[in-house]
Amino acid sequence: MGIRPEHLLSGEGEGPMLRFAVESVEALGADSMVHGVLAGAPVVARIDGHIFPPVGEAAVFRARPGT
Repeated sequence: MGIRPEHLLSGEGEGPMLRFAVESVEALGADSMVHGVLAGAPVVARIDGHIFPPVGEAAVFRARPGT
């Protein structure tokens, strides 16, 4: 089973939470891709392009409702 980048939302809220250390942030204009490792596997979250979580710090993401 995989997690698609668009299935994650930045920040806390309702639903399952994921916390991982940010390894890099790829700014793509309207979106940013946040790269990290979760349980030994690479993970990528697509978030708003104006949000830049600090590299090396833990960021919290949650599952998009309905995914």
